Amino acid sequence: MRLQPSTTVLCVLACSAAALAAVIQSGSITERDRTRLAAARQTHGAEVERATNAWRVNVDRANRALERAYADLIERCERRGDTETAESLRTELRDAIASTAAPGPDAAQAAAPASPPPAPAGFVELRRMIGDTLVDARGSTVPADRIAGNRYVLLYFSAGWCGPCKAFTPQLAQFYTERGAKAGVEVIFISSDRSADDMAQYMQGSGMPWLAVPYARVPETGIKAKWAARGIPHAVLLGPDGKVLSASQQPDSNKHASDVLQDLRKLVG
Repeated sequence: MRLQPSTTVLCVLACSAAALAAVIQSGSITERDRTRLAAARQTHGAEVERATNAWRVNVDRANRALERAYADLIERCERRGDTETAESLRTELRDAIASTAAPGPDAAQAAAPASPPPAPAGFVELRRMIGDTLVDARGSTVPADRIAGNRYVLLYFSAGWCGPCKAFTPQLAQFYTERGAKAGVEVIFISSDRSADDMAQYMQGSGMPWLAVPYARVPETGIKAKWAARGIPHAVLLGPDGKVLSASQQPDSNKHASDVLQDLRKLVG
């Protein structure tokens, strides 16, 4: 079933906007009336934006729950060697998530400004670099498409052998669990561990609630070549347009990963 904002609400908003436009074109209103209507339009726009953001958060939460349900079954099929069923389940999951990417055509025609915009181009580029899947702390695969609808993506370069990383990871995990996911923030872990087993142990032992680039694919993605620094922990915050909003260990600043997290806190409020 396609998730979408209430068609009735969208129609009311569209009709209200049309009525306001008709009144403004009339020559029988005063400048004070025009000022009041301008304020009403501004309030209307802010309310529509809040409603749209809430819709995105709710849909993202529903999608993540669905991904978790499918991930267990896909993993079970792969362990049994049933790759055909596993791929069929992945297709079902992609189709279900794709159906929530935007409101239906009727709703979009009723009030196009209330429809969520397409995924930012920068995240599309990151998605291309990552590939089709990410992994969670249990080793289950998750479609990489889930990053597309987020407001921010934090690339986290870290490793289990790194003492400062182990000290910072719980801070990031607390933020992500309490506020990040609800605010449209996704964290992607890029491992600098010495092996895939070390990476898995680090993710499980630290209780990482986010996803990671599969260990074997890290070198070929080009993510480290583009965004990594000389040391870890290292954090790079990408905005909706894919540009770097904040990053640690840059030549022109003394920011640490914790400073990038603080910048992110300010952005999400």
